[in-house]
Amino acid sequence: MSTAWLLEAHAVTIEAPGGRTLVRELSLRLGRDRVAVVGRNGVGKSTLLEVLAGRLAATRGRVVCRGRRLLVSQHLAGEVVADNPPAASPGERRRQRLRTALDARPDLLFLDEPTLDLDAAGITWLLERLALWRDGLLVVSHDRRVLRAFNQHLDFVGLAALEAVLAAWPGGLLVVGHDPEFLDAIGVSARLDL
Repeated sequence: MSTAWLLEAHAVTIEAPGGRTLVRELSLRLGRDRVAVVGRNGVGKSTLLEVLAGRLAATRGRVVCRGRRLLVSQHLAGEVVADNPPAASPGERRRQRLRTALDARPDLLFLDEPTLDLDAAGITWLLERLALWRDGLLVVSHDRRVLRAFNQHLDFVGLAALEAVLAAWPGGLLVVGHDPEFLDAIGVSARLDL
């Protein structure tokens, strides 16, 4: 881990609108690290990114950012990106959003499911660009091609596991509770079952 922290989360709790707790007492530090967040759909990965990127407020706790941060959401929802006509395909619009974000060179870049709608050439382009990225990068993805490019993974599997993961996570790679085939596919050998 880097020692120049760009972002710190202090005892952050995130609750869904219905009151379900997604994250409890999250404390972490991010520098110019490359971290992938993995987990099942609906456990709060995208919401976590929105809170860390400053788009949503945490229910409790605080997030301190010491640099420019930028989130590229997974939702395109009728957006028209500059230099892209409204008739552009979702893949073309996503690639333009990603290009614009990468060219902006934020200190921390948050990508939520960046390969959605991209064809094989678009995914190859993205992976090449991410390989050159030297600033902080936090990505939510289910795409194994993307996950193989990361040296740290934060696995969002549930509150009890999450608390244990975050206690041990700053030291390096830790993946909790994924099936062995998935771990092998992304090249992870360390595993902790809680």
